[in-house]
Amino acid sequence: MAFTREEKAAIVSLIIEMINCDGSVTYEELIATNVIVRELDMDHDTFNMGIRLKPEHAIALVARMDDKKKIAVGKLLTRAIDADGKVEMQELALLGTICRATGIDALLK
Repeated sequence: MAFTREEKAAIVSLIIEMINCDGSVTYEELIATNVIVRELDMDHDTFNMGIRLKPEHAIALVARMDDKKKIAVGKLLTRAIDADGKVEMQELALLGTICRATGIDALLK
């Protein structure tokens, strides 16, 4: 899946929010994030843009993606929260919020 630079930054922003929302970032979550970044062929500048991108703006960028990209983003976010082998309620709540705000939830019905 070919994402634009801005879309990649949005993905990083949301992954960072996702792995931080339970107050604890595990080694496994960091590894999963690094793997995703490599899979997306993301450069350092794009990653840093994602770090600085506000989650609200990232959600707006994902909402404008086509359906295939939205599904891919949902899978990437799920990989990030599954990385440590435990899924916290805060992570599920944030995933639900992101999916509703971007329209991913409607694609999964």
